[in-house]
Amino acid sequence: MIMWLITRFDDYLSKVLWNIDNHQGTVTLVVGVFVFFIYRFQKKDRKSDAAKLVLQEIRYAEAKIRNYRVHHSYTFTEKILPTNSWNANIGLFVKDLKETELDLISVFYSNAAYLDDVLKTISDRHNRDVLEPADPNKPATASQIDTGSIPGPAKELIESISGVIESVFKTPTSTKLTEIAERKWYHLF
Repeated sequence: MIMWLITRFDDYLSKVLWNIDNHQGTVTLVVGVFVFFIYRFQKKDRKSDAAKLVLQEIRYAEAKIRNYRVHHSYTFTEKILPTNSWNANIGLFVKDLKETELDLISVFYSNAAYLDDVLKTISDRHNRDVLEPADPNKPATASQIDTGSIPGPAKELIESISGVIESVFKTPTSTKLTEIAERKWYHLF
């Protein structure tokens, strides 16, 4: 019985291998189509992940800016835009978003990054004053920095930048990004 099964399996395997040899073109085509669909799936998955990340970054930055508009204070130990995935992934969204929508997000990221740079410069100056005081006999003390304690021109700059940053999260642009982020795996095209 076992010998008969081995013989039958050997005959079956020989026929399968013979068919593959004679149908290399078909096998190559099937494998090529399979690889193409895997590629498209990964590309859509990457676009979906990038859209989720961009939306999260926008939401976080807008929350920080809204908080400033209410309390008139930034915490200098926290960045407005801790990561900037928009610059690395903008190419993924060129086909899905209009030029004005791409510009809206790009300007938002640019202004938020500029605000981060301004806050970092002010924080660095404050830290230098704390670490290297004018009076060397006075011990350095850690202090909480807020925008209420900074000089007028710096505060005006922060206020002007914060006032210019437009909200993106509750716009049609963010709705489109949300749709991209929520696309299912079978939406390959």
